[in-house]
Amino acid sequence: MLKQIIKNNKLVRTMYSKIQYRLRNKDYKYYLETRQLIKDTEYLSKDELEKFQFNKLQNIVNYAWENIDGYKELWEKNDFEPSKLNTLEDIRFIPFISKEILRDNIVKFTNKNLQNLQYVTTGGSTGIPFGFYEQSHNKMIEWAFIIDMWSRFYPQIKFDTKRVTLRGNKIKSTCEHDPIIGLVLSSYEINLKNVKEYIKQIEKYKYAIFHVYPSAVYLMAKVMKDNNLKLKHKFEAIMFGSEPLYDFQKELIKEVFDTKLCYWYGHTEKAILAGNCEKDDRFHIYPQYGITEVINGELIGTSFWNYATPFIRYKTMDFAEVGDERCEKCGRNYQLLDSIDGRLQEFIVSKSKNLVSMTAINMHDDIFDELEQFRFYQDTVGKVIFNYIPKQNTKVNTDKIYKGLKEKLTDEFELELKEVTSIEKTNAGKLRFLDQKLNMKEFI
Repeated sequence: MLKQIIKNNKLVRTMYSKIQYRLRNKDYKYYLETRQLIKDTEYLSKDELEKFQFNKLQNIVNYAWENIDGYKELWEKNDFEPSKLNTLEDIRFIPFISKEILRDNIVKFTNKNLQNLQYVTTGGSTGIPFGFYEQSHNKMIEWAFIIDMWSRFYPQIKFDTKRVTLRGNKIKSTCEHDPIIGLVLSSYEINLKNVKEYIKQIEKYKYAIFHVYPSAVYLMAKVMKDNNLKLKHKFEAIMFGSEPLYDFQKELIKEVFDTKLCYWYGHTEKAILAGNCEKDDRFHIYPQYGITEVINGELIGTSFWNYATPFIRYKTMDFAEVGDERCEKCGRNYQLLDSIDGRLQEFIVSKSKNLVSMTAINMHDDIFDELEQFRFYQDTVGKVIFNYIPKQNTKVNTDKIYKGLKEKLTDEFELELKEVTSIEKTNAGKLRFLDQKLNMKEFI
């Protein structure tokens, strides 16, 4: 009888889905605990936050010394041990860790004895793909920080607040409604026909927030402006993520949607998190998330939360400009970043001269596992070259890579795979995901 009621009543079915989700998710308590922690520490003084950070740093360093062979070996080799960590500034004595070191020695840098381990792969946006481990509850901790950021712009938000998403979700049609997420829009074909359908569905559900990839919502906004399409419903805020938000995108999106914009810097490794606040557009670094250093312009992150594969003084290969030590406008004693170079916004141009975000093919799976480095290259409209360096003594399954990439690129692109012996870095020492030689101003 209960099953029949749930099946026939949409409202009951939605409520039941939420309850079941929470009951099934044994890690939900980590979300609640982390949200409370952030609230309790949000307006601490600078000295209080430094004491908090030092305690967390000692915990992760002592843990790594006792449980992670890779760190102990690296630290002993560089004359460091936990007893040398007497103040927060002493973090400078800890050797850096890099993607290459972790990738090539992941077993040594992981505690496989922990429960509920999950293998996570980065998308290789720096040209150096690798995988690492975290526990399942790390996702709930991450979500607590994201929701806290969103609450600056939409105070009523809750764990299960529904939203409109335009973020590369794989769906069978242009738009789908999910009982947990809300309205899901496809970001794979953002054209006039589909944007009209997006608008229709947004007007139908009228959700308060819009969770997007910057590149995807920019293309949507461009279609709307070019075709004089209007959205009557006004979002409380647009929440950006996974890509940098650039000024040319921000200006158009603000013009078309006329609402508050929430954006942040983070990465799959979860070593640094920084987002704008309700009163200042600069990036506010979360001191509860970890310790962020900027050394020679490069962001170095130490996470407090991952005990499976710890990230301690992790070189992100992203670059930033340091700002004030606190935000005078909101009163938080959070270190500010004036700008983040980060993973530069990149597009490729299809045969139809449509812009396609590299996020759409930045897949988090195993097709890049056999590669040392890779970079996409484009100097011809509708054609992409995938340059790659194989790992030593590894036979690359090029058919698998070609198939995986081609599924994303579709027939709108010719694809060529090319093995190379080197991939040049930028002047800043960074490996870019795309070497784009076309004049992109012609297409925006």
